[in-house]
Amino acid sequence: MAGETGQAKQESKDASQELMRSSNPAVIPRNHRVEEALDAAVKQGDYSVMERSLEVLSCPFAHSPEQAEYAAPPAPSARPYRTFCGT
Repeated sequence: MAGETGQAKQESKDASQELMRSSNPAVIPRNHRVEEALDAAVKQGDYSVMERSLEVLSCPFAHSPEQAEYAAPPAPSARPYRTFCGT
């Protein structure tokens, strides 16, 4: 955008970033996190992992520091993940 001032460019950038944040969730229910919660519930009777996941996922657009670990991709060893549709 020729002729834009530094301030106008920054405002445009800030507006674009806000639009992206409001349109894209910070967290999604990733397979490795769902498996973690299911394993804890089924194998140990520990529902706290599921409850915490549900709490984080209840406000997916919050972009809060508490969501950071849930927004991270799986460790490289967990990447080759296959899901199967039962329908």
